[in-house]
Amino acid sequence: MMKEVRVVKLLEFNIPGILVGKEVIDKNSARVGVCMGILLDLKTKVFYLLVGGKDYMLKVPVDAIADINDKFIRIDINVAYEGTSSKDVDRIIKLLQLEVSLLSRIFSLSTNKKFGKISLSEPIDIARLFNLI
Repeated sequence: MMKEVRVVKLLEFNIPGILVGKEVIDKNSARVGVCMGILLDLKTKVFYLLVGGKDYMLKVPVDAIADINDKFIRIDINVAYEGTSSKDVDRIIKLLQLEVSLLSRIFSLSTNKKFGKISLSEPIDIARLFNLI
């Protein structure tokens, strides 16, 4: 029998936003990766940061967030991970922007709504993309 998984991935209207698209560092200021989204476990009602690193994805409890500033999310735990370089961070952010771009196209095709032009070299504002504001 397959185990039922009930997890929802949440994004923000702006990429980078308050959490999504920001670098995640541990309590020793070591680079862990980039916040790729927020996971909500529908069964336990627990939120997690989905952190993408060099060759891995981590699920970090939101309770572990110690501080958030304009550039970083500092978590109050040490995570076993392989070092993530600034090149890795740039690559992960581009992948996140590509994911949002593809989701936008799927939304556009499924609803017949036109959306604005996406530039992967600039922050993405989903609200403006769908002409919501």
